[in-house]
Amino acid sequence: MLLKLPLYIITTIIVSLYYFPLGIRVLPSMTTKTLMAVIGLILIVFRQSVGDKLDIKKDTYTLVGWASGVSLMGLISVTINDTPDYTYVTYIISMLVWVSAAYFVCQCIKMIHGYVSFELLGNYLVAVCVVQCILALLIDYIPAVRAFAIYIMGPQDWLEEVNRLYGIGATLDTAGIRFSVVLVMITFMLSRMNSSSSKNYMWIYLLSFILIIIIGNMMARTTTVGAILALLYLLYTSELYKLHIAASQKKVWFWLIICVCLVLPIFIYFYQTDVTIYKYTRFAFEGFFSLFESGEWEVGSNEKLMTMYIFPESLKTWIIGDGYIVNPTDVDPYYTGNVYDGYYMGTDVGYLRFIFYFGLVGLLVFSIFMYKAYCICISRFPALKDLFVLILLINFIVWFKVSTDIFLVFALFLMMDKGVDKIRTDKQAIILQ
Repeated sequence: MLLKLPLYIITTIIVSLYYFPLGIRVLPSMTTKTLMAVIGLILIVFRQSVGDKLDIKKDTYTLVGWASGVSLMGLISVTINDTPDYTYVTYIISMLVWVSAAYFVCQCIKMIHGYVSFELLGNYLVAVCVVQCILALLIDYIPAVRAFAIYIMGPQDWLEEVNRLYGIGATLDTAGIRFSVVLVMITFMLSRMNSSSSKNYMWIYLLSFILIIIIGNMMARTTTVGAILALLYLLYTSELYKLHIAASQKKVWFWLIICVCLVLPIFIYFYQTDVTIYKYTRFAFEGFFSLFESGEWEVGSNEKLMTMYIFPESLKTWIIGDGYIVNPTDVDPYYTGNVYDGYYMGTDVGYLRFIFYFGLVGLLVFSIFMYKAYCICISRFPALKDLFVLILLINFIVWFKVSTDIFLVFALFLMMDKGVDKIRTDKQAIILQ
């Protein structure tokens, strides 16, 4: 275990650079994601050249077809509207880059552990998110760590200006949606820990769960989506709707109560004594503070979000869009229309941004693409169906707020060893071997 620890750390860093990509300063046009994709492609070509045939199923080509459909709808929209915004015209390339990068990540895990499975992949993702949360606090508190982060990522002036916590590549709603996925992964794993050996490690997952909820919300309140779905799933698997706790879940709730009792006093202490923690906590759980102090649920960002529900006024826009998803002044030197603060039409709402870009037709094709990715994952790993349902729900719920998607998560499962869909219960699987 100790001899392999450096390899585990390196693999964790690789997973983090996939899950939270960074720009490569010496290669300005490349990110860690695209670099991994290049290496992944080289590995694929090498395996083919030595006669190691890859198991590429028909459903993979179907998914590529739907991703091409997203790109086609984007191309039709920008062509008809004569705009230079090719954000989603290149989505097929983005999809293939994620798949190739995911292949590289899975091969790295397989090289270290000899196999790739859900719980092993889940353990790495949990570790990555916990480290990112800790890093976010260290960056805020320790100037040397902040200087290192800025050296790695470049200046973070806007985040510093609005006083937002950030990790190494983990920022804003993009971090929030990926934290959300890991939160539901944790409760999914907890709901299936039936052996005594695995149950001994429940407290690690539950402490991670609480840490990600608290600090993750300080970074991006989108994390709340995953927290709510994870807790609802935990309630469902515990059969509390039957007014009792399922025998298999009693230890989960025991450790959850213990962890909350341990963390809560520490959290309250720092909330009352540390100005920074006080400020970030008020931001993270603004709605709850508002409800407790005034009796009304009020969140500043939600009120701002409601002003962004701006709907198309023409039938053409509803059907095929206007060909803009980013701010036109950023991509079109010949744009002479209204000037917007932020994105096109001044809205950051995911569904509306897609409609304004390539209309309801494009939105439908994109939604089907995400659904097909979900279906393929279920067909390959039926034991993980509940998890995939939760991940897909996160995607479609978050689109009410922002336009980021979580295909990168499905891509990891698409590149995972087929048939390894059982939840391992031995000690090695829990502690990354």
